Amino acid sequence: MVSRICRRFCYKSALSIAHADKMCDQTHLTDKPDDFQELTNVKKMMHQFPFVVRDSILRTDPEMRGVVERYDELCYYTGPERDLYPGPVLMDCYTALESPEKLTCDRLKMATMLSWAFEHAATCILIVDDVMDESVERWKKPTWHTLPEVGMRVALDVNLIRMGAFAILRRYLNHHPNYKHFHNLLAEIIQQSHLGQALDVATSGLFRKTRDISLLSFDEFQAITVYKTHFVMYVAPVLSAIYLAELDPDLYFDSVRLFRSFSVYRQAQNDMWDVFGHHVNVGKVSCDIANGQCTWITSMVLIHGSEKQKELLQENYGRAEISCRNVCYRIFEELEVLGKYVELKEDLVRSCAERISEVSHPGFARMINTLLEHYVVQEDFLL
Repeated sequence: MVSRICRRFCYKSALSIAHADKMCDQTHLTDKPDDFQELTNVKKMMHQFPFVVRDSILRTDPEMRGVVERYDELCYYTGPERDLYPGPVLMDCYTALESPEKLTCDRLKMATMLSWAFEHAATCILIVDDVMDESVERWKKPTWHTLPEVGMRVALDVNLIRMGAFAILRRYLNHHPNYKHFHNLLAEIIQQSHLGQALDVATSGLFRKTRDISLLSFDEFQAITVYKTHFVMYVAPVLSAIYLAELDPDLYFDSVRLFRSFSVYRQAQNDMWDVFGHHVNVGKVSCDIANGQCTWITSMVLIHGSEKQKELLQENYGRAEISCRNVCYRIFEELEVLGKYVELKEDLVRSCAERISEVSHPGFARMINTLLEHYVVQEDFLL
């Protein structure tokens, strides 16, 4: 039943609105079109993507032509027409926080470029994830490292995109009074996310080796989420929006617990997609069960499961056999994981309502409401 319900879900989370908007129709035409301010935030990002690619690598040296051509291919393969992660969050937060009269074309372009700098960092994380998981598909097409003549050169490609993120930052935001904060946040995204990747891989590998079920607990899940999801999704983008609007960063720090809840929900959402999502919507093959990943779902088994269910999870989780995977699905269904996910969502909605009632800054209250609407409420498949 859980599988049937989840496979009906509509993939409407704003984290992946790019699938709907695709590349903006005006891409490649002009730097700042007359209607740029009226475009949706994702379309603003799509419109600016060619300039992101153009300006994130040195193009003046003729001997670098082959390198530049490869870089362009890499960017256009992994950049547009895919899920977006920190970028839309940053754009939504900034446009909610900023005074309407200050949302000029130049300021919006600056925010868009910062969003792409963060997306470049996220792209590095995803490419490395695919290599580590030996994934062959993402975003409904072959993963980058599986393409002909890529292979181990993927290590160089990841570094090129990472350095491209800093190049974009220098070119478009170096005159902003909070430039040093943007630079530090971008560096921190890279550090925190790779620490999270390392922890995630180490935890799953240790579980498969030892069958120690405590490695699938909620404490382990939270630790991985703090590094792998929290900073890139709900620290750097939100703080950057505050710095772009030149507001007091205490606005963020006064609501840290709420943004931590957003991160837990986001990672739980990702775990549900991986285990139950239909390929048509998710665009990749599920791997969490076979890899023995510590997820929100496994943590629910350890919290709510019987001793027998825990024993079965311990024996079958982290194995590639279809029979083992089916045992895990049966455990998830018996525990009504879907219902627990709905409860998690309802708790987050209540927390947002409480925080909005306490916030005095109207823009910040509007920002929380926007995040709730775009990244939680619009996810239709559970409602």
